[in-house]
Amino acid sequence: MDSSDDWGRLREQDYAGDDLLKFCDPQRKAKLSQHLVCALVYDREIAALVEGVPADTRVSEKLRSHIHLLSTNALYRKAYYSSASVADWAAIERFFYSGLTRPAEIYLLQN
Repeated sequence: MDSSDDWGRLREQDYAGDDLLKFCDPQRKAKLSQHLVCALVYDREIAALVEGVPADTRVSEKLRSHIHLLSTNALYRKAYYSSASVADWAAIERFFYSGLTRPAEIYLLQN
C-alpha cells in the first residue's frame, strides 16, 4: 500500500486492530526500524520468553512476538521505552541478561 488515502482510512479504523500494520504506516518508519532491529537482534531471547514461538520464524512473526512481549511484559516495555526518542539498547540488553539468567526473579517481579 502506498496511497496516502488508503493509509488515512486505515488510521481512522485504528489499522483494524493490527499492531504490525500500524508500524508499517509510512509516518512511523523510524519506529518500525527500531522495532525491527530489536526483534531481529533479540529474536532468540524473545522466543524464550514468548510461549510457542520458535526462534527461526519469519521476520513478521519475530516482529509480532516482540510487539506481544512489549504488550504483556511490563519490565520489557519499561526497558524498551526508557528513552523518549529511541529504544534504550542498554536497558534492553540488561533486561534480557537478567531475564535469562534469573528467570524466576523476573517472573516474580512482573506478577
